Amino acid sequence: MGKRNVVTKKYMAMNDKFADLCNYVLFDGEQVIHPEDLVEKDVTELGIPFTEKGSQTIEKIRDLLKSCTIKSADGVTYLIIGVENQTDIHYAMVVRGMVQDSLNYAAQVEAFARKHRKEKDLLGEEFLSGFSKEDKLIPVVTIVVYWNAGAWDGPRSLHEMFDVKKKEVLKFIPDYWINLVVPEEIDDFEKFATQLGPVLEYCQCSADKAKLRELKNSKKGSF
Repeated sequence: MGKRNVVTKKYMAMNDKFADLCNYVLFDGEQVIHPEDLVEKDVTELGIPFTEKGSQTIEKIRDLLKSCTIKSADGVTYLIIGVENQTDIHYAMVVRGMVQDSLNYAAQVEAFARKHRKEKDLLGEEFLSGFSKEDKLIPVVTIVVYWNAGAWDGPRSLHEMFDVKKKEVLKFIPDYWINLVVPEEIDDFEKFATQLGPVLEYCQCSADKAKLRELKNSKKGSF
């Protein structure tokens, strides 16, 4: 892992910055998620698919992963939120994110199956599934942050990665897209409540010395 990746990972590991990013992406800057709502989770995503040669373990390591509890008048919502820090464009980021999310869901299903095997409380089709009609998964949200100036010219969805002439077949293929934060595309840094806003604004201007100088003069003490 390069030095810039280590720095961005440590920076975004702080709960106030993590919550600020989530609020920007999920709630357009509204302060819904608070630092105290976040709990660190194991960043290792494990899967054990079965093949003709038996089972084999798949291991993927995320940058950051936290669980989140959101309380509202309607009740409580639980989320699992991952953040991936990219200092360079990853042209297969869509598939990478899809695999990580899928492994997390598979692990949740397996956790239910272990619980039911221990309690022996399922019959029939539920027993075969290891998952009851009442069991519910916790949604997983992955946010990708591009820590650089300029445009992200890589794919943002699975459908973009296909070379398909007959576009009508795409409706039969579930799409997957990345929740991407690109500094160049941000037009209102006031939606951030922490130092994260000025830092991303710095990234936006970092390739233009004149703009960067102007920003530093206007944001003295913010970085």
